[in-house]
Amino acid sequence: MKLLFLITKLYGGGAERVVCRLASALAEKHQVYVIVTYPDGKGTYDIDPRVHVEDLYQNYYPGFLGRRRQTHERLQFIRRKKREWQIDCTLSFLEQPNHDNVRTRTGDRIIVSVRSSQGYILKGSLKDILRSRFAVTMAAMRADFVVGVSSRIAQDQIRYFGASAKKTVTIYNPVDAEDLQNRMHEETDPAFRIFASSHPFIFITAGRLAEQKGHWHLIRAFKYVHERYPDTGLVILGTGDMQEYLQKVITDNDLTDHVYMPGFTFHPFAHYRYAQVFVFPSLFEGFPNALLEAMACGLPVISADCDSGPRELLAPATDFSVMTQDIEEAAYGILIPCMSDHHLDTEELESEEEYLTEAMLRYYEEPSLREYYAQKGLERIKDFGTGKIASQWETLFPEVHR
Repeated sequence: MKLLFLITKLYGGGAERVVCRLASALAEKHQVYVIVTYPDGKGTYDIDPRVHVEDLYQNYYPGFLGRRRQTHERLQFIRRKKREWQIDCTLSFLEQPNHDNVRTRTGDRIIVSVRSSQGYILKGSLKDILRSRFAVTMAAMRADFVVGVSSRIAQDQIRYFGASAKKTVTIYNPVDAEDLQNRMHEETDPAFRIFASSHPFIFITAGRLAEQKGHWHLIRAFKYVHERYPDTGLVILGTGDMQEYLQKVITDNDLTDHVYMPGFTFHPFAHYRYAQVFVFPSLFEGFPNALLEAMACGLPVISADCDSGPRELLAPATDFSVMTQDIEEAAYGILIPCMSDHHLDTEELESEEEYLTEAMLRYYEEPSLREYYAQKGLERIKDFGTGKIASQWETLFPEVHR
């Protein structure tokens, strides 16, 4: 079967990493193509050489009419490639590629992957919300299958965006635990090794330095942990438009020597070898790859019980629509109440930040708790093996339904 993936780029985020993993796995049995719709030449995650990757380079045209022309040229390119490669099934990831996918049908089966909850889609200006709602609704109603990356997202597509319950399914992100564990033994940069040598107990997180990720709450909570246990350090992997603000929070809290932010790295997992606990303070998610990958690397985790994903990952037997109001020692990790989007300058912690502080202290003070959740995490990630997840996608391909 000839499969096409549509994605904006092949590095930098969870959807991009999933496409590389999934395309590589499917290339063992299918002929797989990828179109990168907004390439910038900055690189790619590892992808099987059997996968044919083609970048869509566009001319820039200013103004409203220019953007319309760019859209027309992009859709023409995708439609032409679908015909040229005789694509049987096109899988798209993220809002714009999903919209492009349903507008370029050429007899191929259209599968769109939705990775954002209703709450995220309805953020921004009124213009952005209307544009986003239109694009998401069109994709949901015109695709052959809508794949939610969590059950919460799949439910939102049916409830708010017109997707048919019969054609909407949940397929979680895949993870290659063996590969990640091997990558933990790669070399890190010398500056990080110096930092690690002076901080025997490291809390670590990874993700874009964006408001969504709530990193400033983690820095503020860590201050109180570090005051109590000076051997602790905090590592924040990633880059983004909040880097300057986060650096100010670090400076204002006298943590310059105890919080390390190396920026973006294609292979963060070597840093995990030096860490004891992974902390995930996101305000909202789709399905968090970073949390899944940390568990695959044997780290016990703390996660905000945000919308959506962490509860389905750490407490799968519970109702995914319920959010904890206290520290919850769940089946596979610790959940804490979701924090606010307030940027705080006061020394006094918000109640949710206090829960985060308490959870970090529990892990520091109870080695047996760390050991227990590290093992439980390794058990849980067996449900997300790449082969297992790829097989779930294959059930949606047209040859299965003929």
